[in-house]
Amino acid sequence: MQSTASFSYQPIVDALNAKSVDQALLMLAEHSEQLASDPQFWDYQVAALLMAERNTEVKTAYQACAALNTLYPETIINAIKAAERTGDMEWLEELSIQLEGCGTEHQFAAARYRADALWKQKKYHQSLVACRNLLKLTPESVAALRMLIKNLLNLAQVEEAVIEANRALALLPDNAELVLMRFQALIAYGAVERGFELTNAWCNDNAELVHPALASALANFSQYHSKLTVAEKRSVCERFGQLASTYVASTMSWQTTFEAEKTLHIGLLSGDLRSHPVGYFMEALLQHSPQYDIVVTVFDTLNEGDNFTTHLRSLVDQWHNVVDFTNQQIARLIQSNHIDILIDLHGHTTGQRLGVCAFRPAPLQLTWHGFLGTTGVPEIDYAFADPLCVPQGSEGEFIEDLLYIPSYYCFKPIAIAPPVAPPPAIKNGFITFGSLNKSDKHNQGVLSLWAKVLDSVPNSRLLLKGKGFDLPIYRLEFERKLLLCGIDLARVELQPPSARRLFLQSYQDIDIALDPFPYSGATTTVEALWCGVPVLALSGDRMVWRMADSILTHAGHPEWVAANHEEFVKLAVELASNTDRLVQLRSNQRENLLSSPLFDSSGYAENVHNALRTAWRKRCASGEEQP
Repeated sequence: MQSTASFSYQPIVDALNAKSVDQALLMLAEHSEQLASDPQFWDYQVAALLMAERNTEVKTAYQACAALNTLYPETIINAIKAAERTGDMEWLEELSIQLEGCGTEHQFAAARYRADALWKQKKYHQSLVACRNLLKLTPESVAALRMLIKNLLNLAQVEEAVIEANRALALLPDNAELVLMRFQALIAYGAVERGFELTNAWCNDNAELVHPALASALANFSQYHSKLTVAEKRSVCERFGQLASTYVASTMSWQTTFEAEKTLHIGLLSGDLRSHPVGYFMEALLQHSPQYDIVVTVFDTLNEGDNFTTHLRSLVDQWHNVVDFTNQQIARLIQSNHIDILIDLHGHTTGQRLGVCAFRPAPLQLTWHGFLGTTGVPEIDYAFADPLCVPQGSEGEFIEDLLYIPSYYCFKPIAIAPPVAPPPAIKNGFITFGSLNKSDKHNQGVLSLWAKVLDSVPNSRLLLKGKGFDLPIYRLEFERKLLLCGIDLARVELQPPSARRLFLQSYQDIDIALDPFPYSGATTTVEALWCGVPVLALSGDRMVWRMADSILTHAGHPEWVAANHEEFVKLAVELASNTDRLVQLRSNQRENLLSSPLFDSSGYAENVHNALRTAWRKRCASGEEQP
């Protein structure tokens, strides 16, 4: 038998260099018994298995090599790649420590892998220390700076995150990823509009450096900005669409037939089919889908499922987890699933994959629910709307054509909501106004209007609840906004976020809900109504501002939508002075809602299906069967 010392690995090396991985694995297998005690054999075995993408087997081969007490840096690095691919972060942490012992030339890589492994295991304190050590080695490492800021945000050290982001940008002012991190830090701090303005100005000055993630973040938070015009908001979104198109070399051929009355294959591109407003909206529709000639496939972009996801999965035909796929890989999967109509349910919200739509993997593409405005993506054909949220003459807000249905939203009875309780004013002796919308929606204009309401209703209080109020620095910044608007902090209660059941119970402490602007409430509006609480809203000039208008009108209360600030205050005073009316609303509002279009899931499903079929027929009639 040939000794390991005289064995030549050159043919195996040549096969690996030629990408002939099957041949290399075959040669290794032929000599496995002879070479099992040679660390070099296991080094090549690890390399070949990694190249063959047999990632779970890489760990076994690596452990065999480690058992021989000889590890080459290349073996560890290849094992690290396998650990990253399989998501084995505990192993990655272990490998990073082993790489650290391979000499000074590997110190940076080892520290970077360790910080990443710790962060992905949610060991944020340890990851933060690792990031600081990494930055001692390379102060200008963008990856380390980004992870440092992300760790600080996860540890709720928001003020320090803003400071570090500004410090990083002073060092690397032309880095778009650090601009995005500063934007995220300012949002967490409670300075959404300031963050938007700084980021938008940077993008305008550095157009050639902007990447899609940064452009999409700006588009998303354009919904919150109180001073942007409709045209400016559309322009921000269009910047993303133009960028997304530059990442597409060519669109895809469609693997479908253009028959107007065939079974339609519908693809849903979303990570929000879970305990999330989008999941709640889609449940009613998906439950009725078997009545129609459609097949539904989900492409899950977040993989953050919960028990509600399990329920929704039972209502669709196929489900693909695509969180680790590139946009092009997702597009190819959509194409191979013969999808006729692709519906994006994110827009520019967290988990968005609008870049997939730029490849045009389906002949008909729509956007719905997640983002209330134009996506700015020219390859998306339609956006859903109803005549109240986008009335005639307002279509210019969108670059997409509009696909109208009678009501944009549909809801199911909220089973976990508590029984409707009497208005708290009866026991308190004063009126409590409130809003359980995202606290970032409560801008200076909103708070100024609500200050007038409080001034006009003696002894009234304001209850606000949401993310951020559990963070001292955010709370302090918000209290500063309240004071600038002339609101006495003694009249305001700021509650931290809670699980949905407790969240809904908070409506028992509110007499009258107030809707913010320009980002009005949708789910929160219906939840308030379901709990017997009237909601006052202000009429607006864009879709995201008109959602409460649409919901209240369909709920049978168009009189709660004010045309201007003066009317808003007047409505608040009138309701606050009529406790009997508040009692009466609590007694029958839930029953009235159930008979409204908002809870007619069967009629809603029919309307959506008819709209989709009409759009598909029009698409077939166009005669264009390839992009």
